[in-house]
Amino acid sequence: MGIWGSFTARADERPGAPALVWHGEDTSYGELREVAEVERRRVDALGLAPGEPVGLVAKKSPAAVALVLGCLAAGRRFLLPSPTLGDDLLRELFATAGCRHVLAPEGGDATGAIAALGA
Repeated sequence: MGIWGSFTARADERPGAPALVWHGEDTSYGELREVAEVERRRVDALGLAPGEPVGLVAKKSPAAVALVLGCLAAGRRFLLPSPTLGDDLLRELFATAGCRHVLAPEGGDATGAIAALGA
C-alpha cells in the first residue's frame, strides 16, 4: 500500500481528524490531502522523465509535509536535504542527485534560486 496509500485510506476514513498539529494549529487529514493533491499535480506538470528525482527545499511545516506527500502520490523520488546546509552544498547535492527541478512548498519553484547559487 505504501505511505501514500496508507495516508489516503486514513483520509478517506476520517477526513476531519487531525493529521498534524503545528504551532498549536490542527491540520485535518482532508485538508492535508487537498494540499498534497495540488502538490502532486504540480510535480506531474514538470514533465519529468521516469525515475527522475525532484529536489525539495522546505523547512518543517504542514506545507512541507504536503509537498512530500505530493511527491509520493506522483510516484516521484525526491531529495529533501536540510535547508540549513548552505547554498554550495545544497547546489552540489541537487546536481549530484540529478534534480533538474527544485520545489518549495505552496507553489514555490526554487530551481532558479538553486541554479543561481552556482553562478
